[in-house]
Amino acid sequence: MTLFDFARNNISRDRRNYIYYFVNCVFSVFVFFLFTVLSFHPAMSIIDRDSTMGLILIVGELISIGFSVCFISYSVGCFLKARSRQFGLITILGASKKQVNKLVFLENMIVGFASIVTGILLGFVFSKFFLDIANKVIGVSDFTFYFPVQAIITTVIVLGIVFLAIAFFTPRLIRKKEVVRLLKTEVTGEKPQKLLPLLIVFLVLFGFMVWLFTSGTQMAKQIQDNSVTALVLVFTIITGTYLMFAYGMCMALALSKKSHARGRLLYSSDKKAKLRANAQTMTISAVLYAISFFSIILLFSMSTNVKTETEKIMPYAISYNAWTENADVAGDVAVIEKELQDLPGYQKAVFNLWYNKANPTRSAMMSASDYNIIMKFLGRETVTVSEDGVFLVAGNAGETVKKIPSDIQSFMDENRFDLSVEGYTEATIMLSGFTTNVCIVNDSVFDALKPQMDSKTITAFVYDNWEMNSHSPEAVENSLKTSIENRDANVITAYSYYRTSQLQNNLTLYIGSMLCFTFILAVASFIYSRLYSELDAECKKYKGIVKIGLSKKELSSALRKVTSLILLVPFLVALIYLWIGIFISERFAIVSNIPVAFWFTVVLLVLQTGIYFGIDASYRKAVFRKVYQDYERS
Repeated sequence: MTLFDFARNNISRDRRNYIYYFVNCVFSVFVFFLFTVLSFHPAMSIIDRDSTMGLILIVGELISIGFSVCFISYSVGCFLKARSRQFGLITILGASKKQVNKLVFLENMIVGFASIVTGILLGFVFSKFFLDIANKVIGVSDFTFYFPVQAIITTVIVLGIVFLAIAFFTPRLIRKKEVVRLLKTEVTGEKPQKLLPLLIVFLVLFGFMVWLFTSGTQMAKQIQDNSVTALVLVFTIITGTYLMFAYGMCMALALSKKSHARGRLLYSSDKKAKLRANAQTMTISAVLYAISFFSIILLFSMSTNVKTETEKIMPYAISYNAWTENADVAGDVAVIEKELQDLPGYQKAVFNLWYNKANPTRSAMMSASDYNIIMKFLGRETVTVSEDGVFLVAGNAGETVKKIPSDIQSFMDENRFDLSVEGYTEATIMLSGFTTNVCIVNDSVFDALKPQMDSKTITAFVYDNWEMNSHSPEAVENSLKTSIENRDANVITAYSYYRTSQLQNNLTLYIGSMLCFTFILAVASFIYSRLYSELDAECKKYKGIVKIGLSKKELSSALRKVTSLILLVPFLVALIYLWIGIFISERFAIVSNIPVAFWFTVVLLVLQTGIYFGIDASYRKAVFRKVYQDYERS
């Protein structure tokens, strides 16, 4: 019998140890294949790979590959631990280190090859279903079913390399000199955790992060903008989460020593024996849960609030302004009016933004009466500004200007006006970024400053259901194509920004949702690994305690505490992280994410409650079947 035959027989005869590893590998291939099916779809050929949408696809593929590597590597670790006793026996029977390494390599390659074939077949079967979902989520109808030759080739090459690398490096985890340890893996506990060094590292990083985000120094701002800072922040959060779970369980163990109840002692012994495994599983679960929940909420909010966000960035359906004297303003405006005047809700407004003639900047000024005309045009509240006051309007959506800009302040000082801020708003009156800010002053103050300023005239148009009307903006842009291309005039259409943002956000939502769904299933895999991979060893322990008088009710209570620890605690920690992230993001969000987060949290709580009761009942049933059926036979 060759080593290949031996490896094949091991897989066919020891299905239980292999099935978990195989299913995880198939799942990784399946997810990556679905990404490539979308990426290589003929409808995506029009997307420039250097554009935002192209970058979204590339990032999604890279995350998918990274997830596959990490997920398969974790599965390999669990797989090797489950088979450690077998490796020890093989070594005792005379297998050399080279033969064991080759055996493990062949087994991994067999599983990898079978996983690639199975994952691609499953992906091919479900590709039409996921393309139909893409049609609905992204908002296009071009994602028809096709035979994904490129996707198959890419999946085979990329994941073939991944499995080859894992198969090559996996044997290095096994050492011939550790035969005794391999034989006793199932019965030996974990080594005591050395948490102090990790705690010191966390405290140093935490202190650094507190200084970084509270300090207003230029050095701190430069470090914040560095991409490495985000990675350090994530590492700090993960480290803190692990320490929180580890020390939390240590404290729970210390408190449980005061009780002599048999169920409590059983639960405590389980936590003590699996302290590191529990902390690792809970940390991974909490982090993946938090990332998935937060990402889905942000992506869903972005996708459903595109119109609201567009209206805050571009208050008008169409706006026009001249850049040079060559622009035929009257003729261009007449063209736009002719196209829009019959549309429901059509209105037109003309206003001026004024700038310092002697020192031109991007800070604009306007009289209170002109500003209130715009407010009535947009359906907003008007303002009152005294002769000694100024009202500040943000130039960028989502920002708030609370202090008179230095260039405007200097202009006021030169003209001996001592004005103070009487109010401010983040609601823009022009395309976000067109100006840095707009200072609204009393009409008498404005009239005194007007001779020293130049103006830029803006013509704005609004009409109902602009987000559904692609014809009118396209007709206006085509009619004024020469002026726009010559940069004599500027035409800004809300629909163009809305449609582009909608496609980008929907594509991001589709890819992000798939990744988040993958992460959540990965959590389920980790929990399955923790609960079921060592079920036989756990049941041996329970059988011994049942024989000395542990009741079924006490065992049930201990098992429920184990599932609560693994399932509920990480979930609740993830929800806390989620809401911390939501409240922090509110400072930077143009549209609030709190309503979406609230309803999403309610749904999650209902789903997690159902999942908990289902898994808890299933796990207790599996334990009772092994413990009490064998016990009754004896």
